Amino acid sequence: MAPPGALLDARTDISAPPEEAGWLTLGWWLIAAGTLGGLLMLFAQPGPPADAWAHPLSTAFRYANVSLALLIFLSGWNHQGHASSREMVLAFGFLGVGVLDFVQALSLPTMPDFVTSNTHQKALTLCIAARLLAAGVLLARVLMPERRFEREHRGGWLAITLALTLLVAATILSGHATLPPLVDSLGLRTTTGMLIETLVMLALLATLFLMILRERHRGWHGGLLLVAVAGMMVAELHWLLRDAAADLGHLLGLGFKVVACVALYRLAHLRNLRMPWMHLQQMRSELDEKQRFLDTLITEAPDGVLVVDEHGRIVSANKQLLNDFGYSEADLLGQPVEILLPAAQRQRHASERSNFAQAPYARPMGAMGAVSGACRDGSLLPVEISLGNVTIEGHRCAVAFVRNIEARRKLEEERAHLLSVLEESPDWVFQCTHELKLTYANPAAREAFAIGEQAVHLDTLFAEHAALSLPPEALFGSAMRNGVFSGESHLRCASRGRIPVSIVIVAHRDAHDVLERYSLVARDLSERVGWEQQLAHNATHDSLTGLPNRLVLTERIEQAIDQARRGRGLAALLFLDLDNFKLINDTLGHNAGDQVLVEVSDKLQHCLRQGDTLARFGGDEFVVVAPGLRDTEDATAIARKLLEALDHPVLIGETTVSVNASIGICLIPRDADSAETAMSHADQAMYRSKRAGRGHFRLYAPEHDGDTVLDVELAAELKRAVRDDNGELSLHYQPEVAIGSGNILCVEALLRWNSPRHGEVPPDRFVPLAEETGLILELGQWVMTRACQQLAAWQQAGIHTRMAINISVHELKQPDFAERLGKSVSEHGLTFDAIELEVTETALVQSLESTAENLGRLRALGMRIALDDFGTGYSSLAHLSTLPIDKLKIDREFVNGISHALNNRFIVEALIRLADQLGIEVIAEGVETHADLGVLGELGCESVQGWLFHRPMGGAACTELMQMRSPADA
Repeated sequence: MAPPGALLDARTDISAPPEEAGWLTLGWWLIAAGTLGGLLMLFAQPGPPADAWAHPLSTAFRYANVSLALLIFLSGWNHQGHASSREMVLAFGFLGVGVLDFVQALSLPTMPDFVTSNTHQKALTLCIAARLLAAGVLLARVLMPERRFEREHRGGWLAITLALTLLVAATILSGHATLPPLVDSLGLRTTTGMLIETLVMLALLATLFLMILRERHRGWHGGLLLVAVAGMMVAELHWLLRDAAADLGHLLGLGFKVVACVALYRLAHLRNLRMPWMHLQQMRSELDEKQRFLDTLITEAPDGVLVVDEHGRIVSANKQLLNDFGYSEADLLGQPVEILLPAAQRQRHASERSNFAQAPYARPMGAMGAVSGACRDGSLLPVEISLGNVTIEGHRCAVAFVRNIEARRKLEEERAHLLSVLEESPDWVFQCTHELKLTYANPAAREAFAIGEQAVHLDTLFAEHAALSLPPEALFGSAMRNGVFSGESHLRCASRGRIPVSIVIVAHRDAHDVLERYSLVARDLSERVGWEQQLAHNATHDSLTGLPNRLVLTERIEQAIDQARRGRGLAALLFLDLDNFKLINDTLGHNAGDQVLVEVSDKLQHCLRQGDTLARFGGDEFVVVAPGLRDTEDATAIARKLLEALDHPVLIGETTVSVNASIGICLIPRDADSAETAMSHADQAMYRSKRAGRGHFRLYAPEHDGDTVLDVELAAELKRAVRDDNGELSLHYQPEVAIGSGNILCVEALLRWNSPRHGEVPPDRFVPLAEETGLILELGQWVMTRACQQLAAWQQAGIHTRMAINISVHELKQPDFAERLGKSVSEHGLTFDAIELEVTETALVQSLESTAENLGRLRALGMRIALDDFGTGYSSLAHLSTLPIDKLKIDREFVNGISHALNNRFIVEALIRLADQLGIEVIAEGVETHADLGVLGELGCESVQGWLFHRPMGGAACTELMQMRSPADA
């Protein structure tokens, strides 16, 4: 357990008065000015100040130091709460400093003789003794461990301090002439004087070093102590630089000693007096809050609470009891408790109450059963009562908890009525003996199984040889062993034959654990089984066209490969992609697009042979598996038939739609020996077909591999990665931080692709491919969904930040993009202001008119808009005042090396000023050096992003980073 002093330090760090910031700032400004003045004095000619004001001012400084030392002591002496040993060392030490300073003031040559003749040597010796003691006290304050100081030891410490201080003062007063001289006859310091003053400065330097080493300069109290040490050092600096006692440097040294003592007094006053008082007030407030909580707990208790004194008078009743009985508090307080009982029971209860007062005992809830209370309106209220006794302010009282059981009684009555529901239940309910002789069947069961008055054994109702069902002995045996069985079987229904059912069988035992009977509830699953069969079909077939899906397609390709390997001819895999299908969706709508896909699938099926397979691969892509071919001509003939079938337009409502396709052909086993390879090669050939002008087919040719094929492979793999969601794609996160505080203001989601074949593929490689192939819309939706999921998870974990998500200009061109994005954010339980959308400046400028409307809609929803890579597209500067932009991200091209590249500095400064005038936030990207960071701070840039702070990291690492940040760092 931490000592009380440590707890107080922690509390005062949190609740330190805000005005201390002003004291600290003033102290540092004075110390900075004093340090600069001391250095300038090295080059100035010494000269005493005018006596008209110097002597009174130095006298005022000396007595101010004495007064402040006394105040430091009094703050420690009057410490409230648990005193700290460090603060007591400071208090009693500066009592000694004050005594020595006071004696020194009386020993000045300008004063009447004090004990012995006043000389400059005597006064200087006392002054240096006080300064040496002050430096030692500050060093001891830093070196001492934090311990509790017992108040009863104050007198002893005071006596020791005064004795030692007076002993030192008396020694100097009586023997100053015999001590080594500190100054010579010309008023210059001797070697001894210089050594002692150097020792004082070294002690202060050691104190400063230890404070920083042990991090005791942290917090407001550490800051005040640091100001005090620094002030003492500045005073010593002035005293070391000037020899004459009347010199301006000597006067400034006295002044900065006042600054140091003021800081120490603030520290002592706050830690010893004000902060303990504030802590006490807070504790009182907490106690009051706890009392209010207890009062509220009793007042709002769900049961009535009644307190009755030893004379039977009601002294307290909570809100629930008043509500149950219909009384107000004024009506009950002071009344005999019998007012809450029926008139016939009051006399007997008064006698029982008298016996209870003489020999009180506790009675648990319900021990008396249900009794009746009398409400104010004369009605009777059924209640249960628990009874206890307490002593309140020396008086014995009875405490009763009164539970209103009127609702429970009604519930019990309703439960009896609910038993009749069994008679109306559509489920089949049976009861039978342990020998399975039927004793009860509800009407639904009697009708379904034609049960009459004759004796029936329940096991005869089970269907014989039912597939996937357990025999009756297994079902009832499981219930007998485990108490209950829940599962599925088949029953033989009189009118419908064998039907699937779900069954719950409960075994009932008597008090001696002997099996008595079984209860059985069966529910018809015929409808569910039909649904499951439909779901099984849907799992292997496309819901729109009814064609086999990718799961079945892979099996058919593997079968074709096996047949080809066994010498049953060639097999062809034809990958068909509709040309410009997106245009149909965008112009006619998705319903029209779905109708086109259905019509296309019908046309393609009519072109195929009986053993061929047509599957919908996804979107507007179809795949044909054609086994048993003789040569390449057979494969190309199928491709021609497919293209000819699509030559005929499709009628959608009153609109005629022309549909074309591009086909890629892979021959098995010539071009591939696995389903994955065959799909990849066919996909490559299809892309070659599209590049040839569309509406064509191409055979896979290895000689066309290379960069072009690699792009095709990458596009195909990227498509599968997006649509299969196989873990290849992931989001990394890079925080954006505030320069001044280091706060994480926002986290940018960055897409990464780790291809099993090609390894880490950089975004600047696969994003252009996605835009070229039209996959960018699906990729953008994937990123948005994952980013929203991660942000929702962070918010549930108590981590609140914004998520920055990059969007493509192709997405912004979609008319319904804002609506779809808003729906995605709402589905994840997020607020719109938690999302920040980033679009590159170049893309925005190129498509300004088509994207501005969607940007406005997104901004209206409350999302923030950031202009990424700002500075690379200068033509957009004229549009900043009209675009709905919240943030500009200055491109790393201008940020990198800004500390030495003046042109970049001028550009960034101009951009920051422009954004500031427009009320737009600015963030610099790509910050990698402290030098660049410093320049950005000077130019007024408030937030940055770059490797100097955080590299992009995975979701788990980013979560850990934000959870580990303490409130002081947040």
